[in-house]
Amino acid sequence: MEGNSVSSKAVVYFLISFRELCLVTLCLPLSSLLICFVTAYIFQQDEIHETHCRVYNVIPSISAITGVSPQRYLWRVCVAFHIGPRVVIASVYRTYYRMLLSQLPEAKNANTCRLLDVCYWLNMMEVGALCGVTYVSNRENYPFSWFSMCEYLIASANMAFHVTVMLDFPTEKMVVARGLPELLLNDYSLHWKKTE
Repeated sequence: MEGNSVSSKAVVYFLISFRELCLVTLCLPLSSLLICFVTAYIFQQDEIHETHCRVYNVIPSISAITGVSPQRYLWRVCVAFHIGPRVVIASVYRTYYRMLLSQLPEAKNANTCRLLDVCYWLNMMEVGALCGVTYVSNRENYPFSWFSMCEYLIASANMAFHVTVMLDFPTEKMVVARGLPELLLNDYSLHWKKTE
């Protein structure tokens, strides 16, 4: 009976499918990149194709199409909304893998947990680097079309990698709530203690 009284006092402030969160997180930079590319290509061809070395780029770099106005403002806003969920996704992955690692023998678990922490902090560094290249002004235009093509390939591969989050967590939900049932919280803390 006490469990029912606790759950009846629970208030859910926010509930979203993790899959939907990942889709939004993926679509923000992808759609803004496409809009920036099309509008810069149509309205600012000279600015995005020519480098500071006076070399004409066949494919404008991502830096060039997101570095001209007003495209830079759209890109910055979309990246700002993209960063928060990326931090949440990285934290969810870390917790998810810690729970999986709790099932390994102790000898393997300690080293693997350290490696997991390294991966987590590398992911955080990637998010920080994305903030840096987005918000710190870059006055250089890098020559040669190969750089631009590689930049697009790397960005596309990175977005494709993050699509796999939807495959790893197809039915999970992200919840912001108050007064969750203690059974749920105790179950989570038991899993967390096993992995630390």
